[in-house]
Amino acid sequence: MFDGKYIAEYLLKSKSQRPFAGILRNLLYSIVFTLMVLLISVIFSIEITLEYFYAVIFISCFIFYFGWGAERLWYAFVSNNFYNPFSLTAYITRIPLWFISGGIALSFSSLIVFKLELMDLITWTRQYVLFLYGGILNLFVQLPLQYYTYHSIKSKINKHNITSNYENNK
Repeated sequence: MFDGKYIAEYLLKSKSQRPFAGILRNLLYSIVFTLMVLLISVIFSIEITLEYFYAVIFISCFIFYFGWGAERLWYAFVSNNFYNPFSLTAYITRIPLWFISGGIALSFSSLIVFKLELMDLITWTRQYVLFLYGGILNLFVQLPLQYYTYHSIKSKINKHNITSNYENNK
């Protein structure tokens, strides 16, 4: 059987992890997330203007791209310390990066959105609250994405019977 390092190596060499594919994938995630936020806004009778739409998509792009960046940062610097980068302890070490990247993404993007006069999140809430909400939001975004990514890669490896090649190269 193969170990987690092999799965990580396969993941990082796959076409889906190349920059262009990652940019498109995260843009798609951002659009879907924006549509969910707009649906929730309609349910709670929040007025949706074009500026509101631009602000939400801008903020969601920041959250998804910063989350992806945190994950790539973890693979570059921390993943080599683990025998299995998909173990529970490895995921626990990802949590601070996800939290910090989400906090920075929401704080920074809301400052930009405020400067562009699209949405005013800055004057009615404190910056540290935005940081905390961004961190929590990014945790809720990254957990299902990581679950999907891990099981998707594992099924691709099993489907193509790549493990026999791995065992022969050991």
